Amino acid sequence: MKRKIYKLFFAAVLAVFLLSSGFLVKLMYDYRKAEKEYSEIAEDAVKILPGAAESAGGVFDSGTAQEDGRENAPIDLNRVLAIDFQSLKKKNPDIIAWLDIPGTGISYPVAKTGDNEFYITHGIYGGKSSSGAVFMDFRNKTDLSDGNTILFGHNMRNGSMFGGLRQFKSQSYRNSRPYVDLYFPDGRVRFEIYSCYEESASGENFPTLFTGEDDRKAFVNAAAARSLYQTGVDPEESDHTLMLVTCTGKGYSHRLVVHAAQIDDQAEPADGRAESAGD
Repeated sequence: MKRKIYKLFFAAVLAVFLLSSGFLVKLMYDYRKAEKEYSEIAEDAVKILPGAAESAGGVFDSGTAQEDGRENAPIDLNRVLAIDFQSLKKKNPDIIAWLDIPGTGISYPVAKTGDNEFYITHGIYGGKSSSGAVFMDFRNKTDLSDGNTILFGHNMRNGSMFGGLRQFKSQSYRNSRPYVDLYFPDGRVRFEIYSCYEESASGENFPTLFTGEDDRKAFVNAAAARSLYQTGVDPEESDHTLMLVTCTGKGYSHRLVVHAAQIDDQAEPADGRAESAGD
């Protein structure tokens, strides 16, 4: 009897092990597939135009590996991406922008469709993928004529997609990488990060429009007050705000949110400078 129980127990453990192994293999396959897709897209459509290698206040990277693999290297906050949006549109008409956070590995095309569900389970080429894609809230307007733009992305275990947002819980990390750049076919809009914290996933915490200036000020000031640290940025002076949103890794009830306020825009066409982006 004991031997039979032992065999059943062993069989159950083996089944769980095989299922878990299969899940991990599938997960790793999806990760590699997504990395290959994004690498191909960047190679074909994006060219990095270096700026002065400096960071806010002359601060250097504080021990976290750079996107180029070096540690304690100056961060090129002034780099500009030349993006061939015509090429991106051929790959996927849903691509409407490119998100870039200098000094991090977060540099991805941004998709937008008629809901906030599709790109949770589909990659940037539209195929099924557990990595999903970075996407803009379907309620947002791509000309930034609404009050608050929201971008979503998965908190990937390997640090890809919006997995890197976890680093912004550290004030020193934020201080050396304060800018978020959002590129559109007609130019770049630069934002500065002013808040980072965990938020309830309730929809009321993620508005795209405000009923008036008082409503907008209340929202941005509340976000600044809840931040894990203070940045000195006054979001009330901004024309537009940006929210980067991902899961916390602690279930589905909360989100990690990074808020940024618009500080300038660059009107020159980004795609006009990327004719040789794949060279």
